[in-house]
Amino acid sequence: MSEEVVDRLDRIAAILSLAFADQIADVSERIRGNAIADALLDGAQDWTKAGTLQDQVAKATSKTTRTVRAELATLVSIGAMTARGPQNAREYKTTGLL
Repeated sequence: MSEEVVDRLDRIAAILSLAFADQIADVSERIRGNAIADALLDGAQDWTKAGTLQDQVAKATSKTTRTVRAELATLVSIGAMTARGPQNAREYKTTGLL
């Protein structure tokens, strides 16, 4: 992609962030109010192995890894987190949306 296209996409993203700032803040507050989601978002600022992230969050929140996995899937589905790699070596990272 050319630098000009990237600049335009960045500008569009900035405009959308401004236009929907209140809605994004409301959703962020609601999601961050969930201890599991909050810990997942904080724990994956950089690419983090799935098992490591799930274990850390389960321990920190006193929840099962199964419960953590379910919340992780929700965060990926709404675009708050992204995943890469094959199923047996999956890594997660926040998207910065929230």
